Amino acid sequence: MLLFANPIKKKQRQRILQNLRKSDKLCRTFACWLRRYVGQNIIP
Repeated sequence: MLLFANPIKKKQRQRILQNLRKSDKLCRTFACWLRRYVGQNIIP
């Protein structure tokens, strides 16, 4: 998985996932927020 290619502590990873979920409450599926994450951070 690209987001966690580097070793990240379990709590840190959970915090990242929680922040991503909170950022868009309407986006509940993994694919949905992953698509938003990629779109916001990789595509200019």
